Formats: sequence, structure tokens, C-alpha cells
Amino acid sequence: VERLLNIELSHLAVLRAGAASGADWVLVLEDDAASPDIDDCADGLRGLCERAVPYSLNVVVENHGGLSSNGEWLVGVIKLVDLPNCGTLPDFGNFGEYDRYKGVAEMMPYAKGVSAKATRFDDEGNVLDTDFPRMMKIVLDAGYHGYVGIESGGRDQMSEIDAIRATKRVLERIQREFEELVDEILTFLDPRDGVELVTVTDEDEYFPPPRNIRDLQVAVGVAAAAMVGGRTDAGLDDRRFRASDVLDALRR
Repeated sequence: VERLLNIELSHLAVLRAGAASGADWVLVLEDDAASPDIDDCADGLRGLCERAVPYSLNVVVENHGGLSSNGEWLVGVIKLVDLPNCGTLPDFGNFGEYDRYKGVAEMMPYAKGVSAKATRFDDEGNVLDTDFPRMMKIVLDAGYHGYVGIESGGRDQMSEIDAIRATKRVLERIQREFEELVDEILTFLDPRDGVELVTVTDEDEYFPPPRNIRDLQVAVGVAAAAMVGGRTDAGLDDRRFRASDVLDALRR
């Protein structure tokens, strides 16, 4: 009763505001969790997610200190809630001693948003705390194609708005490098009839298959290869190969 009352008094206004603004999700911070008991935390989060359903809102949990900065623990909570409108908001920082790359990789299958936080920059504008290309590869490898938000974390080094702009430049540079690599591969392959851009689906309609479905696709491919006497190496999953390594191999 106390938990339900807390949801009505403390969170109902947030849900109403989120729905009125057209938001896709509302954020919950679990750093001040009253109980370290994972079942107790999941029970509270489930109640909030159920209350958010009439407002067509998702509820996401960010790694924000305390137990929430343990990716394995946080994902355990999400799994126990087991509701489609319950997910995560992986933050590139906020992991403390926990491995940030491991944490983001654990949270990405349930991500409904991503927070790109950069705290310190060198003179060339590179992020010192996080390997952004590596982190964005983790994001994309999870099949995520949604928004990547920018959170200012470099306020000790520069103004908040300058830190946001610096992080945006880093992300744009990663995007350019990827596009340049794609162009280089296409130039090397030299398609006979040129390249035609085909839109298979609108971004709003795209829904990447869950990890278990992707793993099943790999297993089916291995079984099919075995039936016809082909290679059964599961490593043929193209997500495990770097595009630059493929290009180098083609040049040999």
C-alpha cells in the first residue's frame, strides 16, 4: 500500500507531464534505492511501469551510482520486472569501479535510449575517459538505432554548453569515419552498375530483433551449413568482423 501510494504521490505528475509532452519514456534513478534486495526493487519498478501503461510511456533506469552502476545487477532487475515498457538508459559514465564497456554491453539489449557522457577532453578534442568509437560499436552491435543523447560531464574543464558541443563533435567524427570507410569499401568493390540507395523501412518502423533471436539466426545458419556440408563456424556472424579488417583482407 505504501509503495502504491508513493507511486501516486511522487510519480503520477511525472507520467502525466511525460504523456502531455509526447515523450517516449520517463527516467528513474535507482541510486537511492531503499533496499538492496533485487526482488524488492523489481517489485517497485514493476508497479511504476504498470502505472505508466495508460500513458503509453516506457520507464527507463539509468546507471546512476550505487547498485544501479552494477550492470549485471541492474539488468537482473529489468529481467525480473519483465514488462515491455521497462528498459534501461545506458550512460557512458556513472559506473564507478565497474567496467563501463561491460556495463553498457549488458544494458544495451534493454536500452530505450543512450546517454553519451564525456567528462574530459584532450587538446585535439578526443575524450580521455571513454573510448567513444569502442562504445559506439557496442551500441550498434546491440542493434540499437535510436537516439543518442548528450549529457554534459566536462563542466570542470569548460562550460556546460561547450562540453555538449565537444561531445557532439566527437560523435559526428565517428559517424564521418564510418561513412568514409563505407565509401572506401564501395570504391574498392567498384560495383558494375553503380550504387543505388534503397530504403527498406522507415526508421520509426524499424525494430531490431532481440539478442536471443539473433543468436537463434546464427544457430539456424550453422545447422543449415552442416546439412549441406559447408562450414559450421558460428564466427561467420558478420557483426564480429571489423569493416576495416575486411577491407584489408580484400586488398591482399
